[in-house]
Amino acid sequence: MRPQALIAMLVLVAVAASADEAAPKRVEAGNGAAAPSADGSKTTPVEVLGDLPASLSGTWLVMIYTGTGQKDHFMTAAHVYQFALHDGRWGMNVLDTAGLPKKFQDAVAHANSKLTKYEPSADDLKAIIEVTPKLATVPLADRFSKISLRSADHFEKQSPPPAYLKEAKLSIELLEVPQEGQSGSGFGLYPKQISKDRLSGTSETAVVATGGGAVVPFAAPGEFVMHRLK
Repeated sequence: MRPQALIAMLVLVAVAASADEAAPKRVEAGNGAAAPSADGSKTTPVEVLGDLPASLSGTWLVMIYTGTGQKDHFMTAAHVYQFALHDGRWGMNVLDTAGLPKKFQDAVAHANSKLTKYEPSADDLKAIIEVTPKLATVPLADRFSKISLRSADHFEKQSPPPAYLKEAKLSIELLEVPQEGQSGSGFGLYPKQISKDRLSGTSETAVVATGGGAVVPFAAPGEFVMHRLK
């Protein structure tokens, strides 16, 4: 069986990094100049393959629920992403979640201590919407080496396809700048249900370690929900 797409991409990054550790880390631009986001700020261009739904444009609270390997046990992570489409070009921002309401952050931490999902309430979303304009933008090149958005007709052809790609309408994949002890890490979001204000589907978190000439991949499947903030 061929390796899953996200892990395969990470393995290539890891092998390349081990061959040239001095290679600069950067976010790969895909389709032109930065586009303005919903609030008028600039977004970073990303690799885009295929036609994406225009409804993706906006600011989103992204709740990722990563499986621990035990049934119904998850770790919850919250992110805030901005996507913008302008003159046919897509751009993206990642906002700093350190500025999210403390009550919400405490609720996520409590859920993680119990290995349960935390689903934001209507009050959570209202409070997050209020603070979103104050959230700092994370320099993407400091955190990610590649960001890729693909429509389903541009998925890598695999037989059989990995479970997380089945019925997916598009993919959002982010390869992270390697941390200490890792040669590659990243995660993908694969929406299966898409509406104007909500996206949901499967997720995949992957880590690749290298040592002694060996490349060791690890992947954790999960779920995600994106809630529109703006």
